[in-house]
Amino acid sequence: MFLKTNPYSLRFAGRGCDSSTQSDGGSSGPRAGFTLIELLAVIVVISILIALLLPAINGARRRATIAQVRTEISAIESACVAFEKEYGIHPPSRIVIPQTATLWATPADGGVAPNLYTAQEIRESKAIIRQFWPQFDFAYTAGAPDIDGDGTAGGSAIVLSNAECLAFFLGGLHEKTVEGSTTLWRAIGFSKDPAAPFRRGTGPRTTPYYEHPASRYTDLDGDNLPEIVDPISGQGTPYFYAATTNGKYGILTYGPQGNSANYPILPYAQDKANKSAWNAKSFQIISPGYDQTFGPGGPFQPEVATPLPGYAATDIPSAVWAPGITGAVSVADREAEFDNITNFYSGTLGGR
Repeated sequence: MFLKTNPYSLRFAGRGCDSSTQSDGGSSGPRAGFTLIELLAVIVVISILIALLLPAINGARRRATIAQVRTEISAIESACVAFEKEYGIHPPSRIVIPQTATLWATPADGGVAPNLYTAQEIRESKAIIRQFWPQFDFAYTAGAPDIDGDGTAGGSAIVLSNAECLAFFLGGLHEKTVEGSTTLWRAIGFSKDPAAPFRRGTGPRTTPYYEHPASRYTDLDGDNLPEIVDPISGQGTPYFYAATTNGKYGILTYGPQGNSANYPILPYAQDKANKSAWNAKSFQIISPGYDQTFGPGGPFQPEVATPLPGYAATDIPSAVWAPGITGAVSVADREAEFDNITNFYSGTLGGR
């Protein structure tokens, strides 16, 4: 006699709490999933791991970006050297270029803030232009130029300083286009006409020494003469560029005119008295870093415990100083400089 077994009843019995399997081995059947407590424990562990890993990941990204900025600065530096080989001097960090023959012939103070200039600057600029282009026609016999590309020939004098000079002398004239909310700039070089290098339009042109990415320009003073910015995401402050003239840095050259009010007045020096400059016979290129602020500048001594020291008011070789700073400069005043990146030091100035 055979007993018929209901398979559904066996399956149910196998899941029961009083099954023989449970009494023999003392273990329950297959687990259905994690308990709430176990899930919470896993979430806590994952959160701890993320908290431990994020600083390392962010630090690696930051170091990679700093290296990218340093590489770009080196490329700009190489372009300045190539420019010097052709013209005998590196690009100036400030120059005034009249767009009328009258102002070249009879220099006078003028301009509109922040692009003010003096008659003496025009005379000095004329000597620089003559060194670059010995056949330059200061009478503009063929017509006044449209250096800023605003569509109007002639007009007020062009004042170039700091990063504007890098864009202008390394790239030549620029053309601007707007695509949606993005402004793009393209370097088009100078005209090969030795008497009229600032001419636009058709004709042979020089090849730029350096072409900056089209979307990484800004125009802080709104004069249609762009400045170049570094590759840090969201960067709005251009590079700072200071060049020596006759073997020394001049103070007037490095004021905020034509660019941003947070530019340093002083190039970096190797001593607290601001007497011995870094790159004393060439130029300094500086990125403001992640905080987009340069700070006051001055002494940088990487071999000591405080690489960016304070200094006395008597060591400020200019009556004009950065906004908000009067008298002596403290270490705290120089906080913004800790993440600055330069062409004379391999890392950030303060290790940040």
